[in-house]
Amino acid sequence: MSTSLLSTLHRALITLSALQLGQGPRAVVLKSNQVTEADLREHYAHWQRLQVVNQAQQARYEPGTNATTDPPVRAA
Repeated sequence: MSTSLLSTLHRALITLSALQLGQGPRAVVLKSNQVTEADLREHYAHWQRLQVVNQAQQARYEPGTNATTDPPVRAA
């Protein structure tokens, strides 16, 4: 098995996303991303935070809402 250049955190995040999307049997997804159930438990809170941020961004820029279409520009 090859060694990944990604950290365990990043591999766990990728694995959790793949599992949410239903990309194969759990054991196969874990093995292909070189993570364990313990790794997933350790990094699950990070993944949850990313999900919340993603949902907030989607809601903010969802077409048909009163939200701006472009992100605000910051002053330098």
